[in-house]
Amino acid sequence: MTKIEKDKYSYTLGAADAEVSTTAYEAEFTANGTAWDYYENGYLQFTVDGLAKAPTVDMLSDSVLTVTKNYLTTDDITLTNTTGKSYTLALSSDVPTSSTTTSMAGWTTSGNSYIYKAATNSEYYTLSGNKITYTGATGGEQFIISGIKSTDAVNVNNKTVTIAKDALQGSEVTLTSNAGYKLTLNKNVSTSGVKTAGSFTKSKNGIATYKTTAVSDYYTLKSNKITYKAATGGAEIKISNLKSNATLKAVKSAVSVVEQKNGTYKITFNNSNILDAKSPTVTADKGIGYKLAVASDLKPAKLAPDWKVSGTKATLKADTSAGYTVKNNAIVYSKQKTGTAQMVLNGLIKNATLPAPVNKTVNLKASVLGSNTSLKSKNRCS
Repeated sequence: MTKIEKDKYSYTLGAADAEVSTTAYEAEFTANGTAWDYYENGYLQFTVDGLAKAPTVDMLSDSVLTVTKNYLTTDDITLTNTTGKSYTLALSSDVPTSSTTTSMAGWTTSGNSYIYKAATNSEYYTLSGNKITYTGATGGEQFIISGIKSTDAVNVNNKTVTIAKDALQGSEVTLTSNAGYKLTLNKNVSTSGVKTAGSFTKSKNGIATYKTTAVSDYYTLKSNKITYKAATGGAEIKISNLKSNATLKAVKSAVSVVEQKNGTYKITFNNSNILDAKSPTVTADKGIGYKLAVASDLKPAKLAPDWKVSGTKATLKADTSAGYTVKNNAIVYSKQKTGTAQMVLNGLIKNATLPAPVNKTVNLKASVLGSNTSLKSKNRCS
């Protein structure tokens, strides 16, 4: 052990016959750079580092150096023994050794934005072995969020801000923070659109409604910014003047609607089960284009020649059937039309039954002929 002489002073031990000179050493702290050395009886006992100012001897009691608040900084304090004697550190009762909440977390508003301030926790010190460690105050960080309805459906956990569906209002949401807060979306928020194929949805009182292909609205999140994607599609096409009792099933069977590459719709009437001998009317929401078509067997067609008998006169005509055509992108209903006379027989027996022509040839039996039968015809008669 090295003895370092410090502040010697002499005194006399009183024996009349002898004078003895003795050197004593005062206990003290001396500076050693940023640290302080403690000497006792001329020997270095320990070194303490990190104090705010010079320690005093009265801080020591029974080998314990008690540190009060006014000696503390934000630096660690350490005590290193240099002799066999063990000195230890202790914290005074005026030093906080645990954190306390000094202000609670809460929200305030600023225009259309909400400001969040985290709870504030006080600073404190901990002692472990011969080391005192400082822990600074925490909390008080802020962030600003805009574009939400309210904070009722917003959850803040550590530095994560979770937005639930009820907080959103179909607009952009942004979070601004210099304290590392990050936005996230609750699981109840749709982050991709759901596609619904177009279909007829109802048929009532002769009116059928078709809804076009639709994609539901949803939200995306990128870099503390939530973007709203509005729903698309779902427009209505209505077909009216149908049979009043036309069911939804019957409508789906009778009419096909196909979306074209250019975004318009081709609407084809395939059978007459829902048609009511009148022109159906098609209307669509603004911006929806469509083209109408009818199946070939719905169009007017020339019927087989047929006899019209009245008394002793018979007229052969080929009528045109009732049917549906497309004109100026509208469905037009045409009633059955009577054809022009192809053959007229006079002087037959009354209400004669006549055969249908075959290859424009009519073979008449003698039993239908009267005493003075005449023929006017574009066809051959035998």
